[in-house]
Parts: sequence; C-alpha cells; structure tokens
Amino acid sequence: MPNTHLSKMEQIPNELLLDVSERVSTKDLCELSLVCKKLRAVAQEVLHRSPVIPMTLSWDLSTERCKLSSLLWTFVKRPDLALLVRELELRPLLLEVDFDYSILCDSTQRDQALLRSARLKVSEMALAGMILERVPHLIDLHLEVANYFAQTCHKYDMVRYAHLEAIELLFDEKNSSSLNETGYRRDLTKIAGLRGLKKLHLEAAELQWPWAALPSLREIHVNRLCALTDVGTPLSATSHSIRTLTLERNTSILRRQSVDQPIISFLGRLNGLSKVVVSLSNYIPFNREGTLEIVQNGVEEPSCDWLLMHLSGVAVTLRALEINIAEDEHEDGCFLQYVRPASAFSFRKLQHLKLPHELLAPVHEDFQTSGDIASLAPRMLPSSLKTLDVTYPFLAIGEYMQGICDNENYFQDLKKIGIDTRGSRGDGRMKEFYDLPTWNELTGRGITLAM
Repeated sequence: MPNTHLSKMEQIPNELLLDVSERVSTKDLCELSLVCKKLRAVAQEVLHRSPVIPMTLSWDLSTERCKLSSLLWTFVKRPDLALLVRELELRPLLLEVDFDYSILCDSTQRDQALLRSARLKVSEMALAGMILERVPHLIDLHLEVANYFAQTCHKYDMVRYAHLEAIELLFDEKNSSSLNETGYRRDLTKIAGLRGLKKLHLEAAELQWPWAALPSLREIHVNRLCALTDVGTPLSATSHSIRTLTLERNTSILRRQSVDQPIISFLGRLNGLSKVVVSLSNYIPFNREGTLEIVQNGVEEPSCDWLLMHLSGVAVTLRALEINIAEDEHEDGCFLQYVRPASAFSFRKLQHLKLPHELLAPVHEDFQTSGDIASLAPRMLPSSLKTLDVTYPFLAIGEYMQGICDNENYFQDLKKIGIDTRGSRGDGRMKEFYDLPTWNELTGRGITLAM
C-alpha cells in the first residue's frame, strides 16, 4: 500500500506540490521531505526560496558555526540552491568569526589543512557580501547591519546600527579614479544579488543614494533610525523605478527644527515615487533621550505640516499617502493630541489618503480654527482623491464628512471612505458614533462606506 501512495505522489506535477508546500510550516515541510525523493526535492526548493538568518549570538559561536558561514557553505557546495533564492533576510554584525576559506576555492588537501589550522577570521559583513554574490535571482532583501554589541541594545537605539559601507567595500572600484553615473566609485550593480532586487527593507545607520539607484528596485523600507543621504551625488542622478517608500520615523519629524533637508533632497530624486507610507513612533529608549519626543510644553507646537514638507519633492508624482502609528506594544497614539492637523494636502494627483483623525481635522476645542470644521474638507483635500481612510476617529469626524457631502461636485472622484474604529483612541466604540446621520448621507451619494 505505501508503494502505491508513493507511485501516485510521483505523478503529481511539481507546480502543484510547490504551491501546496509553500503553505506548510517549515517544521512540517522538513518532516514531509523524508517521505519520498520527489517531496524531498520540492521541500528543498521551497525552504531555500526565502532563507532567514537570525543575528549571531556571541555565546553561540563557541558551540556552533556562524549561521551566515553555514549558508554560504551551502550555496558554494550547492549553487543550484542559491539560484532558487527569491527572498533573503540577513542580519550581519561588525564581528569577526572563524571561517574556512577552503570552501571558496579548489585547493589541495594540504592547503585546506593549513587554512583550517590557521583559524582565519572574516567579518560577518564580508560573509553577507559573498552570499549576495551568489543569489542572482534575489527579489526581496531584508538587511539589518548592526554593530557587534547589538545584542545588548534596544532596536530603537541609534548606536545599534552600522553603516552599509562595511559591505560595499567588498565591491569597491579600487582601480577607478572616476565616479560613475551615481557619483559613487562602488558599482552596486556588480553584486549579482542586487542587480535584479525589487524590494529592500533596510535597518542600518544610513541609506546612501547608490542603493536607491539600483535599476530594478521598486520598494524601499527603512527603519526609524536610518538616515537618507545623497551627499556627493550629482544633481542629475535620479531614479524612475522606485514606486513605494515606507519611512519609519520618530515624532521629531513633526517639528520645524527637525526638518530633514537630506530627506527632502533624497526624495526629490525619486521621479517615479507614487506611494509613501510613514510610520510614526513616539518611543525613544529611556537611556538616550527620554521616552517622549514631543514635549507638551514645548516652545513650538508640532504639526503635520512639517511632516508633509519632507514630501514636497514628490508632490507631482504622489498617488497614495499613508500616515500610521507604529505597530508596537508600547505605542498608543496619545501623542496625536499635541499635534496640529495639516493645513492642506497639496498633492494634486493624490488618490488615496490614510491618516489618523487628529492629523486630518481638529478634535479638541483648543484646535478650533476660523469657520466650521465642515468647511475644511474642500480646502484641505485634493479633488483627485478616490479613497479616504481615517483611523482613531472622534465624533467630530462626522462634521468633517459633512463638508464632503456639501461639496459633491468637488469630490466627484471620491468613491470610498474607510473609518477604522479599532484602537484605544477615538470615539469609534460609542453608539453615538455609529448613529451619526452623515454616514447615511455619504452612502446615499454613492460613496462606499467601510466601518
């Protein structure tokens, strides 16, 4: 009977097995791979499509080989597996680890013995670079570049992160005295794994322009402590390929004195950027600068306008803008009560806007402006808007939406409004909120309402 099942298994197309295997947990997939040779090959392909290499723990090095070294060893011995990789997560440290160089070259047994006995060391950054050299079909890269003491630092601690230069130096154009078209001597397109890269999620101290200039890159996601810089880059250097940018930032971006000119300059080079997602965090490690970035009694009131100023360089191309609160266990959005709403969203082609109520319109009496709240909608929002999503809504959102109803001709492209009542802030859990007459009026005008 078992042989009958196995013979039927051999008749199943690989495409179907791959589709099913991708939905199975790693543990179960490893167990299934023991059933038959065909499943073993399929499981091996699935497992090597998206390797995740965790950060090295110093206390592990005494008992086992560095995980980056093990992955490199696998790819050298089995280059066919390296060709399968589409997604990759690497977290190299500025840390030297033992490495057997003999796996990288054809050498005699005597030479290999000498290399092993020499206990040669190599930086984990170098290992990461060598891995990237061997995955030419890589599409999605999640890269964290950290200092050797990162294990003792909070993920929001600035000293945790290192510069990408440690990896870039491996591909330095040492014999070139002239800059390439990106204004950089290091041609990152020579790294096989970066040449066709479409998604980059980066946790590092800095993102320099050459990474954004990768020819196939479509999406960039940078953590809240990663600076964006184009220093030394020619004014003519631009990118037309990047469509989406996810920018994690601290709430300092809401203050005038913290306006980041390098970000404005950097984004101004992204001529094809159509979607920006901003994730705001009000948390800073207590042992650095304190837990509150926004001080209630500050000299200047924080405002959403200062955040929008950073996007001035993409005002023409931007189609979608999302402003979210960081999804961490300690974030509750309470800082929003100290932030002045935006004066206007001056993106003439904007079609989708998502943001908290308190960044869209006044909520408390302290923030009341001249005229009623209903008159704000046509003054703030572009007529090109098709979808509006509001998070953390208060009862006052009904009056704001009335302004949309009263200006039907102006908002003739608006087809959908989403009201997200989840979260601890806002009035979304109150019965009065759902009884607001504005909701029926919106649906009566042909606008889809999602609550």
